[in-house]
Amino acid sequence: MPARSPRPPARRRVAARKPAARGLASAVLYAGPVRVHRSIVRDASGAIYLEYLVLVAVVGLVVAWGIAALGLPLLRTYRYLELIVTSPAP
Repeated sequence: MPARSPRPPARRRVAARKPAARGLASAVLYAGPVRVHRSIVRDASGAIYLEYLVLVAVVGLVVAWGIAALGLPLLRTYRYLELIVTSPAP
């Protein structure tokens, strides 16, 4: 009976293959020597910030458009009502 070795056999290293040219996502998730990109892909705080920024900008543009569209008619109505209220009674 052969003697058993105290250590398990060493695992063979398998070389990572380059991904096919499918786009940026496959290149970023490539498990090559640089693994920093995976944390960048998982971190979604920048994308969430950008979504909120776009949302605030759109809401601001809608409010500005509403004020511009309704501003003059509301100002005319206010001045007319101010004239009626402040005019002396006959």
